[in-house]
Amino acid sequence: MRAVLASAVAAALLVPAAAHAGRVVDAPDLKLDLGGDVKGLFDLVLPYEHLFMPDDPVGQASVDLRLKLDGSYSNWISWSFHHSATATIRGTGIADFGITPATTAVASEAIPLSWEAVDKPAFRLGGRLDRASISFHVPHVDVTLGRQPISFGTGYFFTPMDLLAPYTPQIVDREYKPGVDALRIDAFIGMTGRISAVAAVVDEMNMDGLVVAGHGGATVGVFDVEGLVALVRRDFVVGVSTQGSIGPVGVRGDLTVTVPPREVEDDEEVEDPFVRVVLGASILPHSKVSLSGEVYFQSTGTRDPADYDLVLSRDRFARGEIWTMGKLYVGISASYEIVPIVHASLFATVNVLDPSALIGPGLSWAVGNNTELVVGGFVALGKRPAELEVSDLITDDFFPIDEDELYEVFEPGSEFGLMPHQAYVQLKLYF
Repeated sequence: MRAVLASAVAAALLVPAAAHAGRVVDAPDLKLDLGGDVKGLFDLVLPYEHLFMPDDPVGQASVDLRLKLDGSYSNWISWSFHHSATATIRGTGIADFGITPATTAVASEAIPLSWEAVDKPAFRLGGRLDRASISFHVPHVDVTLGRQPISFGTGYFFTPMDLLAPYTPQIVDREYKPGVDALRIDAFIGMTGRISAVAAVVDEMNMDGLVVAGHGGATVGVFDVEGLVALVRRDFVVGVSTQGSIGPVGVRGDLTVTVPPREVEDDEEVEDPFVRVVLGASILPHSKVSLSGEVYFQSTGTRDPADYDLVLSRDRFARGEIWTMGKLYVGISASYEIVPIVHASLFATVNVLDPSALIGPGLSWAVGNNTELVVGGFVALGKRPAELEVSDLITDDFFPIDEDELYEVFEPGSEFGLMPHQAYVQLKLYF
């Protein structure tokens, strides 16, 4: 385990962190910025006692190199190209038990712009063109074509309006939201009005991979109000969003209604329409302290942990569109500035009806102008799944039981109780 950690830190330290490369061309019309970062991440999974868990802690170390080329010509065209290459060393048990350590977010791609040189149980080397877009600017209108990040809504813990590659609580690094292949048009009206149209293709070049969205908003008093109408992989989605302030308290909220298709394949189940809503608030009670909280409800979840297998079997859960299995949640976070270069943080995501919780303490240290060290972890609280024996997974004829039978014998206990504890160390170097 020490060798894995040493490999990640040593590889990250090999990249010089003297100064940001920054702007390499600064002509009157042409601007060109060249830079990047290297991030070394080490995860340690601390399993609990169960047949589906490894006997000992297992680790994973990765080094991610991102090169960024951004620029513009005059005031009418700009571009952004980011390529990310990642080398990962996996400890024994990661692949065998299907454990997913804390890591960065990923997204599906319609156009194959990824590569993989090595994919072994103990080592992987691959990369992805994560940004590849060109934007055209005319008065009051921006048009962006290519791979780009797209987000809607105001939620932080829970993001019902973020329908493309939303974050989950165990995403350590949220600096770069994964890009998707899309055409986006933004029209600006007056001082605060904006209307956006997005057409994106994810997964496949067909209706199952198509996302078409119209989004608009304006400022009303001290509140920003936005609306969304979208076709997302055959689902029809409408939503509203708002954020503003009431005195010293910042408030926000998102609401979406999703109507699944009425016609499905023979082996699929017709889903009922469902609602997702999040309400949040943030406050700065002290110059060094920030607090935030959210309450989230989704009608598509379940109250009974015994039915979690039904949620897990849905495609929208498998692709990450929805990552919560219950109905009612609370998320809270707090951060404290110990000294200007050291910040402590704590978050908790709670399934109220389970009950279970995922708690994430963290500490960040700005080691230098271009270097940051982050240490943290995830503590999973809740009833653990029922213990199993090998004999429970074998039929009377000594054949492995099928997937449906596995769901019957596996008793989850609680949502976050399914997760092991985790710890991580991340070193970020910018150039």
